[in-house]
Amino acid sequence: MPASAEIIHKTPGRVRLRFAAHKGDEPFFTRLEKALLNEEAVSHVRVVPSIGSVLLTGEDVTDDLVVELAEKTGLFLLETLEEADKRPVIQDVREVFTSCDKGVKAVSGGTLDIASLLFFGLLAGGAVQLLRGRTGLPSWHTAFWYAFGLMGACMGAQAGAKEHDLL
Repeated sequence: MPASAEIIHKTPGRVRLRFAAHKGDEPFFTRLEKALLNEEAVSHVRVVPSIGSVLLTGEDVTDDLVVELAEKTGLFLLETLEEADKRPVIQDVREVFTSCDKGVKAVSGGTLDIASLLFFGLLAGGAVQLLRGRTGLPSWHTAFWYAFGLMGACMGAQAGAKEHDLL
């Protein structure tokens, strides 16, 4: 499936794209850079995988050219501003968490994921609150727990996966 991209900045001869869901994906950006450098109108491509950014420069580089390149290479789909405005905010949040999850898995060698870190972090926060004697109204971690639980349910439903608990 082609990657989702958005134009985040453009000036005559320069267009910057963001690939939020592919932050840190070196192989993807290497393939993309090679494909874009094969285009006559593109004189320079600067990829920064760590932030999911691609800068295209060249005398004839415009947003219309980027649309053509997206169709020609098949490596990405360009979101128009209208499409981005219609997209639910939770989808942007999901992309950020998906990217963070990939990073956590890469750093831990696959033994941890973002859900595990959130679980242990919230558990530790709750323990600290109990040790301090704060047993009154639901504390901050309860609100976070429900927020992330809801987000996890939304992510699972949107991905067609089975709904699961973070435990």
